[in-house]
Amino acid sequence: MRFLWIHDDSNLSNPKVQIYRMCRVMFGAKSSPFLLSACIKHHLRKFKGEYPKTVELRNNYMHVDDFICGTNTEMEAIEVYHNANTIMKKASMTLTKWNSNSPVLRKEYETDKHKDSTPLCDSSSKVLGLEWDTRKDVFSFSTQDIIDFIQENEQTKRCVLKAVSRIFDPLGFLAPYVIRAKVLFQDLWLTGIDWDKPIPLESQSK
Repeated sequence: MRFLWIHDDSNLSNPKVQIYRMCRVMFGAKSSPFLLSACIKHHLRKFKGEYPKTVELRNNYMHVDDFICGTNTEMEAIEVYHNANTIMKKASMTLTKWNSNSPVLRKEYETDKHKDSTPLCDSSSKVLGLEWDTRKDVFSFSTQDIIDFIQENEQTKRCVLKAVSRIFDPLGFLAPYVIRAKVLFQDLWLTGIDWDKPIPLESQSK
């Protein structure tokens, strides 16, 4: 990215134009997400021979700027943890906010004194927008927002569609419940009822 800049505005009739070039990725540019991904993948390729397993995991389980993966053993996880940190530090990128369902790994993170790591006392953490209880190793969902939305709005076909759209479930854990709401919306659509007309009481109870 280059842009023009007038070096001296005292002589605008014959200005001296300087050409400047951005030396950093601009925030908000449409190409920024691609550049981030391309730079990381290019950097990882340099270490494919030295750390093949870690590079494979980093390539396959990277979600924008979050690295989420699992291993068969705690020792393997510790190895991936140290190798991933080593690789990214070569590019002056520090991996932070590590967390695990394993007390052994959490102890390892604490020993390394990562100032931005999730403290051991925290039993819950956010993973792709979902609440993850690291002690019990379970994901949890709060439906209160959807319940409040339904109670605060008139029960219409539009309300049903908006309620279904509020469910954030990227991993599909709630699919058995979400499908029932989608079937309800489909049934309402087949009745031909208007978008903002109250739906039948039988449908409201569902």
